[in-house]
Parts: sequence; structure tokens; C-alpha cells
Amino acid sequence: MNRGEIIELLLHDMRDEHAAIIQYLTHAYAIGECEIACEIGAITRDEMRHLNWLAVAIVQLGGQPTLDRGQMRTAGDTVPTWLQNDVLQEKDAINHYRDHIAQIDDPKIKRLLEHILADEMSHQEKFRDFIDESEDEGLEYIRGKRQDEAASVLN
Repeated sequence: MNRGEIIELLLHDMRDEHAAIIQYLTHAYAIGECEIACEIGAITRDEMRHLNWLAVAIVQLGGQPTLDRGQMRTAGDTVPTWLQNDVLQEKDAINHYRDHIAQIDDPKIKRLLEHILADEMSHQEKFRDFIDESEDEGLEYIRGKRQDEAASVLN
């Protein structure tokens, strides 16, 4: 695989990381002040690091990073639905990273993607746990019912 092809795969990964950042922040802000929202914020910071690492790798390969955004999953009216969308976002990331690792021969890029893949697998498990926690904590918030300023902006 040549540099241009590797750059294209990494650009795809960058777009997906950007989508995950926006999706997770949207969900965390909509959920409001609670432990789950703080944990989602921590996952979002991991995704921001991934975005940065990918940008650096692309530049080192002679490419131009992007801030275009991939597909987000923002449908649904309840916290558990949003969290299930986050599980699916991570599932897609895991599949893409596995595929890209298999295609790329560059050992440095492979190690980077393997590191990101491990994070994504951890995130997916955390989002699965958050679904149960949100139901246990009664976070069945229906979009549009919350009346604070953040909800107003998001709605």
C-alpha cells in the first residue's frame, strides 16, 4: 500500500473520530450534570487525542489533515437510545480500524491504529455499561422535556 492510500484510510479515520467527538459531546450535554455525562466527556477527550494522532501521522506521511466529519448517530429521544447509538459508533470504528490495520504495512502506523483500536474497544464496553446505569439511575430523559439553557440550544 502506498502513502497516498494510507493517507486516504487515515483521513477516513479522522472524519469518523470527528463525528464521534461531536456525537458524544451532544449526548453528554443533553444528559446534563451526572457521572455518566462526565465519563462520556472523558471518552470524548480520548477521541480528540485520536484525532490529533491521526492528523500528525497524516502530516508525517505528506498529507493534509481534514476537519470534515463522518456520519453521526443522533436519532432517538431517550438516554439509553443515545448510548446505544454510541455503542454502534464504536462498533463501526472497531471494524474500520481492524480493516485498516490489516491493509497497512507500515509498522508505525499499524501500532498507532492498534493503540486507537484498543481504546475504541474499551469505549464500546463503557457505553454498554452506561446503558444499564442510565436505566438504573432513571435517566430516561425525553428530548425536549429538559428546560435549561443547554437543552434549549441542543433542541
